[in-house]
Amino acid sequence: MAYYPNPFGVPYMNQFHREHAALERLASGVVFDPAHVAAANVPHPPKRRRQYDVERDTEFPVFRASASTNNVNTPELRCLPLLDVSVDVEVTSTISRTTLTQTFSNFSASLITEANYTFPLYDGAAITSFRFSVGHEKILEGRIKPKREARAEYKQAVAEQRVAALLEEHTPEVFETQLGNVPAKSTVKVEIQYVNELKADIGGEGVLVTIPTSVAPRYGSPPSGFPSSTTALGNASNHGLSIAVNVTSLAPIRKLESRTHPISVEMGASATHNNPIPTPTFSNFVKAASSVECPQTPIFDPNRAIALLSDSSATLGKDFVLLILSSGSTLIKSRAVKEAPIDDTNESAIMVTLRPQDLFVSKFTSETSNRFEGEIIFVADRSGSMMGEKINTLREALGVFLKSLPEKAFFNIYSFGDSFSSLWDSSQEYTQQSLDAAMHHISNGFDANMGGTEMFSAIVRAFQRRIVQKNFTTQIIILTDGEVWGTEQLLDFVAGSRQRSKGAVRFFSLGIGDSVSHQLIEGISRQGGGYAEVVAADGKGKWAARVIHMLKGALMPATWDCEIEIDGLAATSPQQQNFSLSPQRPRYIQAPYHIPSLHTFARQSVFVLYPQQAIGDPRTVIIRATAASGEIITTHLDIEQIPIGTNAIHHLAAKASISDLEAATFPLPLNAKHGRSYDDGPKFSRSQDFLFTAC
Repeated sequence: MAYYPNPFGVPYMNQFHREHAALERLASGVVFDPAHVAAANVPHPPKRRRQYDVERDTEFPVFRASASTNNVNTPELRCLPLLDVSVDVEVTSTISRTTLTQTFSNFSASLITEANYTFPLYDGAAITSFRFSVGHEKILEGRIKPKREARAEYKQAVAEQRVAALLEEHTPEVFETQLGNVPAKSTVKVEIQYVNELKADIGGEGVLVTIPTSVAPRYGSPPSGFPSSTTALGNASNHGLSIAVNVTSLAPIRKLESRTHPISVEMGASATHNNPIPTPTFSNFVKAASSVECPQTPIFDPNRAIALLSDSSATLGKDFVLLILSSGSTLIKSRAVKEAPIDDTNESAIMVTLRPQDLFVSKFTSETSNRFEGEIIFVADRSGSMMGEKINTLREALGVFLKSLPEKAFFNIYSFGDSFSSLWDSSQEYTQQSLDAAMHHISNGFDANMGGTEMFSAIVRAFQRRIVQKNFTTQIIILTDGEVWGTEQLLDFVAGSRQRSKGAVRFFSLGIGDSVSHQLIEGISRQGGGYAEVVAADGKGKWAARVIHMLKGALMPATWDCEIEIDGLAATSPQQQNFSLSPQRPRYIQAPYHIPSLHTFARQSVFVLYPQQAIGDPRTVIIRATAASGEIITTHLDIEQIPIGTNAIHHLAAKASISDLEAATFPLPLNAKHGRSYDDGPKFSRSQDFLFTAC
């Protein structure tokens, strides 16, 4: 794999034969096919010739677009320029609501029949709104429809020469927007709103706001429906880029810090004399955040702050990451929060956040041994995409890991690319001699020179060759940039391996780079009973402590299997629930229904949807945790109330339920008011996703 710089500072790749084909570098924007607009008068961008020797890797920075055509002799593509991008984030405790606005312009004198572009969202984000406007007159509101129906409606609108747009999910973190019939001399604005839960800063007491800005190069075959005729583009850095993050916390904010971009910070914004500083409860916090009283003389509120991107010319070539730190551990502690019904569906939602570190760890008596008995297997990505600073960072991280291993531990190192190899056939005991051999191994020829990214085979072999004996555990730590398509097989294997080993094997993942696949990195740790961390490809002084913290977590023996119960009611999975109004005891939907095993440093949210009238107002969540030793402990969380008007938890609960359904082909639950049971409903699978369409 080869990287080549471009005028915008973003690595660029595309899919070509091994013969060195040349490509004209385009200015930033959405691309359309002049075959549809022969008279288009769009100026050509400056030409820059680049050589490529990549066969199966493709990069799609934040704004990538192409025209769909079956003509192999397609004329040179021209550009629908991207004028500006704005990202406005409202953070309330550990939930963020983001508005992403992208503005393009058709400077030509002709109609553009179709254009499309691809962009990333953080894994797990739930899209709540899609708006598309042309000029100052035409505003289209998106509607969610089944995939086939949405595509058919969009194509019909385009054929009838109506303005149309289609928003589609290709993977949980890669989305595509198609624009149809863009008028001449017009400005197009696309606005997408989404909510997501913020990731905890492992080893710290804060949360991270992550705004993905590019879809990293991916090895392998893209998902079905992903455009094959594409042109990778730059970003909006030469036009207009703004990022604003407004934070309201439960406790006084200590610091807002960006690990990736220059920012300016204003602490203590937004409070007024009529809206005093709230007491640190979730209920009062939300009331203050949603106050609609007229603004009065502002006063300093330590629970609020604003962070702004201070350099509008900053490149979009790496994810924007903002760390939010508040006093104590208030932000990330375990809690249960209820959101009342938001409409006439009469369905309430609860978010239960579980953090073993403050729920169980100090209460278990049998998990006190600090002596590690087992092996650590490192699986290192040496594919072409790791070239440059990433492989240097990987080597440095491996060095930190190796020098920090405890005595009597066993360890091994696997490398993968097109194929895989290992330092030894089986893990060796940690001695000065084995450490010297390992350090020599990673210091001599340990480069990004192994071709593609066949990660799956390497992880399977590492699992198969582990040491299997009583009271002996295996910790597999994967170091990768995650630039690969088709992660489902790998994640299924990781989950299955945990089950087959009866918890003796855990998986941890260290993402390296500026635009890692969070779906893969966090999915491995979530399914594997460990946890994930992402480090930038820069000086180790910024991330060495986080690497050591991950190793400390791998050496800890404790993992907990948890169950929750709402005021004595039995939970059900989404595929079992139809909200029947029968006289039987009402039940609620829980997602995920099977809570993953939780590591000491893990933080897992479980969402509950239930019929308000049938159940009433539950006040307590009961949590039962089982340690690997079989010891059981029970604790509880009081449910805090949130006023009507904030529907983020409902959206996240719906997203979690859909993810549970997508794990296999299940009946889609239907409300009993439709007069149908779930057995009569349509089958739900990945091939029947829902799309936003605006026509």
